[in-house]
Amino acid sequence: MQIKSPWLALLLAIIHAFSGLTILLFSSWFIAACAVAGVGFNYMLPAVLIRALALIRISSGYAEMWVGHKHLLWLLAKLRLNLFSKLKNQLTFTTGIESDKLTFQTEAMASIWVGWVSQNASAWLAMAALTIFTVLQLPVFSFAWISFVLVCAVIYFYLVVLGLKAAKQSLAVRQELECDIEHYVNAAPIWHMYQNIEHPKATEYFKMNHQHQDNQEKASLWLLILCFVSVIYLFSVIQESKVFSPIILVLPMAIMAAPDWFGRIFATQTRLMDYITSVKNVKHISDAKPLKRQSCKISTIQVSDFTAQDAQHQPVSFLLEPRSLFLLQGGSGIGKSRLLQALSGLIPYAGKREINGVGLDGTALDGAVLEGVLDDCIYIEQSPYCLSATLRDNLKLANSDATDEKITQVLNQLNLFQLELKDSAHGKANKLDQWIGEKGRKLSGGELKRIGLARAMLTNASFILLDEPFEGLDQDNITNVVNIINTLAQSKGVMVASHIIPEQLQSTSSIQLT
Repeated sequence: MQIKSPWLALLLAIIHAFSGLTILLFSSWFIAACAVAGVGFNYMLPAVLIRALALIRISSGYAEMWVGHKHLLWLLAKLRLNLFSKLKNQLTFTTGIESDKLTFQTEAMASIWVGWVSQNASAWLAMAALTIFTVLQLPVFSFAWISFVLVCAVIYFYLVVLGLKAAKQSLAVRQELECDIEHYVNAAPIWHMYQNIEHPKATEYFKMNHQHQDNQEKASLWLLILCFVSVIYLFSVIQESKVFSPIILVLPMAIMAAPDWFGRIFATQTRLMDYITSVKNVKHISDAKPLKRQSCKISTIQVSDFTAQDAQHQPVSFLLEPRSLFLLQGGSGIGKSRLLQALSGLIPYAGKREINGVGLDGTALDGAVLEGVLDDCIYIEQSPYCLSATLRDNLKLANSDATDEKITQVLNQLNLFQLELKDSAHGKANKLDQWIGEKGRKLSGGELKRIGLARAMLTNASFILLDEPFEGLDQDNITNVVNIINTLAQSKGVMVASHIIPEQLQSTSSIQLT
């Protein structure tokens, strides 16, 4: 059962809070009334009413928890699915920061109703109800109570202001720490090379959290002192006014219980702090413009004064045609990979890109131009990514219609037949169903490289962009890969970026990045 509206949970939370406070105040009146009541006083009716209020409090509390958390789970799922759909519009991002948005920040946004709105609304509505009650029933206490309310508001908003000031800094510190941890863990294979390895430190983050907790404890202490002073003042007013009605105990009891029904909202300000910073960060992704895609069949790709964003090379101009092998050369770090990514539309670029002789409308992005991903052009990374999935799933990324027979043929051509497993129960080949990647069989760098090339062989795209296809391969596999690339170039447009140039590679044209 999905609960999409938070209002029912809020109503139940208010009923729960009011019934609890009413039990306290009504019981105080009942005890005082019993002390001065005459023979005809009806003791049964107040007792039954107190029991009814207790049942209402218990049932509304459980109902509020159930409804509130149902809404929280629905909203959390919605936020995370929406964030996933938006992330596809940001093809380059920092894993640690995006993971923080998907976990901590979406949870902070989803829990705002349960963790902050319900409790704060209940507390302030109770404060408003007691103010009306005091003005109408206990006017002698009006000045004292209104003064108490104003000081409570000052303490409350002072704590909110302190939290909001620290919120942005706390977010930045936490994200930096998460990125440090991510990089630290990813560097595990070379830890042995460090004589004095330095671990990520969370000292500053914990220090900020402790500071906020100290502020909450100080606010609670101030409230406690305020309640003590206020109760003493109320009893002095009672003595001076010589009012001895049982109802007179209601307000002192409300003030003595204020640390419980009002003071507990001090601890919820962390939720508000996290919510405000999370909304700003998640909204940054939610506002991302949809990624454009160009699905037309490509016959030529021509660029003029073309430079990938953040690349170090000078602008270049060239023409990619079908049934050709274009060689892209350049020093390490000059931007060969970025040029291939920009050519296929994965990252922004400056200059002009024409498809089939026609320029594409672009979208301004940080001073560069992103004109859309070319569906008829596939880019194979320098270090192909391996999904934690079956071998079949990893290869059908390039062509969902590829048959098992075709996939097996390509694997054999690339000397990847060693990935074949045997079904122990039936003795049949089962290589395509085996699990590879992070949670399955680990692949070597050379195997990953050839998995990427297998995707290029399976694709129906007219143009293939290969990033360092020979790196990490032995001489026999390089020779085999060269033959495959030469064959691909007989029917497709192939562009190879590499610092290793085998003699057998039959390039039709080349360009040197400077």
